[in-house]
Amino acid sequence: MIVERAVALWKRDRYETYGSVVGTAITFCCMISSVSVTTWALIQMNLHTETVYCSAGTQETGFRVKVLSFILCAIDFITLLGTGFVFAFNVAAIRRKFFDLKSSYQLKENISVIRIILPLSIFQAICHTMFSMTNGIISSFESSFSMVTYRTLFAATYIIPYYTMVAPLLLLYVLNRSLKDRALKLKVLTRHVTNENDVYFTAYSQMWNNRRASNKC
Repeated sequence: MIVERAVALWKRDRYETYGSVVGTAITFCCMISSVSVTTWALIQMNLHTETVYCSAGTQETGFRVKVLSFILCAIDFITLLGTGFVFAFNVAAIRRKFFDLKSSYQLKENISVIRIILPLSIFQAICHTMFSMTNGIISSFESSFSMVTYRTLFAATYIIPYYTMVAPLLLLYVLNRSLKDRALKLKVLTRHVTNENDVYFTAYSQMWNNRRASNKC
């Protein structure tokens, strides 16, 4: 989603003309890359080998799984940095007095989307980073512990159940916040309406983010 919003920022003057092409292309790339890296990490896995919980780390796949875990940690950090950069560029661009209506809409939409998804994105990045790093570190020292100690440490740092419990609650919060924001925008647009044209021109003046345009309206 951050990549899609970055494209919307970059091509904001004609982004709407792309339709669903950008979203479809990004989704396709994500699916292909996910299948590719998973296949690379687990292609040598022996399905008859006993594993800890649902872990894919075995003697055959341990090294590649650790590499994949640290790569995913890096992707999480890059995603958070990308979110910050996109938000900062949007805030800087939206403060300009003169730009076209399409650009203004995309900039405001970017800020709205980022504010909505940011709590879930941060929580997911933190949980996945903690899980990947602890899993990678503990797996690296597996030979230094007894089986009981290793399984105890693995269970103590296995935070996926907590993520599974909290993530739906955060998602519900995100959806409720989105609905409240939409209701608030509609309420602001229809406040103190003297005639039907006021709603139309008020929306346009806010999109232009331009005092002169607002005065003309």
